[in-house]
Amino acid sequence: MGDRVFMKSVILLSHGSQSQASQAEVAELARKIAREGSFAYVQYAYLGSAEPLFLDAVGQLVQRGALEIVVLLHFLNSGNHVAEDVPALLAAAERQHPAVKFLSTQPAGLHPALPALCFDLIQNAQPFSGGSHAQT
Repeated sequence: MGDRVFMKSVILLSHGSQSQASQAEVAELARKIAREGSFAYVQYAYLGSAEPLFLDAVGQLVQRGALEIVVLLHFLNSGNHVAEDVPALLAAAERQHPAVKFLSTQPAGLHPALPALCFDLIQNAQPFSGGSHAQT
């Protein structure tokens, strides 16, 4: 383990979906964050409908030696999950692991770079047909 335990670990927290495509997208984003960042560990987790659930992911990171966990909210806005569910889960995680420091990001919709991202998405819009987006 070495010095990695003193670096930040990340949990990419998403709503959760039974869709295999959605789960694959979340897993791929976590892999990219791990590859491009300098974090001790990066794990994805869900509020429900898919696994691992948030508290299970926290337990996995703590078992690996994580002492500081940043919860990266994979939510666009401050809806009920962000305002109620996430704080309740963070409080439970703090009770279960009092030696671990927990941090949380804001939802992505509050980030100042979001309008630029939206502009890029608009500029690169793809045809929509047959009930799904064309993949490029």
